[in-house]
Amino acid sequence: MVHNGTVSSISTDGLKTGCDTEGLLRLHHEHGPEYVLRTVPASYSVITANAGERGVTAYRDRYGRRPLWLGVDKNGAYMLASEDRSIEIIGGRPIREVTPGEMVTVYSNHVESKQVVPQKPQLCFFEAAYLAMRPSHLWGTLRRQNVDMRRLRRDLGAQAFLEHPPMDGIDFVTHIPNAPIDAAQAYALAAGRRREELFYKLNSDRAFMHPSITERQAAINTNLFVNPDMYPGKHGARFVAIDDSVVRGGNSPEAARKARARGFEMKQLVLYTPMIGGYEDGMALGCEHGIDMPPSDNFVTRRAGRNPAAIAKELGIERVDFLSVDGLVSVFERYGITRDNLCITCVAAKN
Repeated sequence: MVHNGTVSSISTDGLKTGCDTEGLLRLHHEHGPEYVLRTVPASYSVITANAGERGVTAYRDRYGRRPLWLGVDKNGAYMLASEDRSIEIIGGRPIREVTPGEMVTVYSNHVESKQVVPQKPQLCFFEAAYLAMRPSHLWGTLRRQNVDMRRLRRDLGAQAFLEHPPMDGIDFVTHIPNAPIDAAQAYALAAGRRREELFYKLNSDRAFMHPSITERQAAINTNLFVNPDMYPGKHGARFVAIDDSVVRGGNSPEAARKARARGFEMKQLVLYTPMIGGYEDGMALGCEHGIDMPPSDNFVTRRAGRNPAAIAKELGIERVDFLSVDGLVSVFERYGITRDNLCITCVAAKN
């Protein structure tokens, strides 16, 4: 079994690992995939293979927070992947998204499918804003409109400019690599400011996805650097940085520190997503559906409160601006994804 997601409703009693995937596998083995789809609400996209059986079975929970695609490889054999772009990278052709609540059984030359439970889409905005590959369309509704993550993030960047234009005296716009590059391009264009690539990474490693604080910080320290071809005297010193999010507050302070050591100053940090985590209306915000940021996580919004000025002080940056929840939703609504069909539980007490 390959499982993308988090299932908190399954008992882990008697399991060897205590892992939710093992619990899901046990339910699948004892009762079958249709039972899992009917009785376990979320969160999973699953691919399973049983010894002695020819087909591979895949299914996606009714809310569809975790993506799943069906396609064919360059030889015409059916295949499954999280993103349509993953299929294209190896020379294949995406056919369609596996519908939330659907089960498909894939054989070498045909596919059988069944809608086991009605779909109730709650698509994860964080997948689109950060996790998905830039050329991915991620969901079927976006692929049909030819809207990939580059275009969506450009729209988010433009919306961020409307809400939070650059401070006076800013010399240029940059981004903290890698996901925000498209948002930074749109922000700089809307602001009429020069965009520079002040920072670079040695590889595509994402510190956010490491399991411990020590590993995350080590990944940032050894992978994020200042462009040696940039100089304050030539390019200007004061900049606004565009980033996808602030979760635990590791990337941006390190970027600001390294820039300062070279004579630059991050005056403003603009996020093209809303504040993640912390408490709103007495509710602890976070994700329990497959993104590694549960409500109990060490969010900067828990340490500093959901107060941009206090967050800026903690991060060591003069000003920090977050996209509003309404602004985020408005971008997705342009492409037919309504607030009711968008999972925003990590940024808002009421979806």
